[in-house]
Amino acid sequence: YNTIITKLLQNALISSRKGQKFVTVERAAMARPSTVASPASVDIEEKKKVIDAFGATTYTVIERMRCELSGIPLDKKTADGYGSLFGESYTKPTNIALDVISTIVALEKGQVSASEARGHILKMVKRLSDVPTYKGLFPEDLIIRDGALKPEVKDGRVSFSTLDSGWMTYAL
Repeated sequence: YNTIITKLLQNALISSRKGQKFVTVERAAMARPSTVASPASVDIEEKKKVIDAFGATTYTVIERMRCELSGIPLDKKTADGYGSLFGESYTKPTNIALDVISTIVALEKGQVSASEARGHILKMVKRLSDVPTYKGLFPEDLIIRDGALKPEVKDGRVSFSTLDSGWMTYAL
């Protein structure tokens, strides 16, 4: 992941030098690899500007992925705004973790008020408090039903994820 993020930042820096602005990470990722600068050629202040821009963009993208009814960030959002997939909405703990982290960054950057950030984070913590874990590990997939999170059960089993749980632990 570090290599991918480094390449994205480098591509964004090169493009920002050319006067281009990226609105999304996806557009930054599409920049041509031949324009990537070596890390030594990028100054610290430029890196900070790009990281700040990505922080603001990340919050905006994640905020748009929230389910309109529950406020929970969806894994995929459909045109109806609910993320329906075969009649149900779903997410992953990593989505919720990145939502919490980006909300804290947005608060620090002045994108949201303290009351908005606190209210949203408390809502996510409350929703997570009802999710069953296995020795601290969160289920890999979470179904959203009536604003509550339930583990996805396939063939009578719940799959738990160390990667998703790591992000969640870091966020909380």
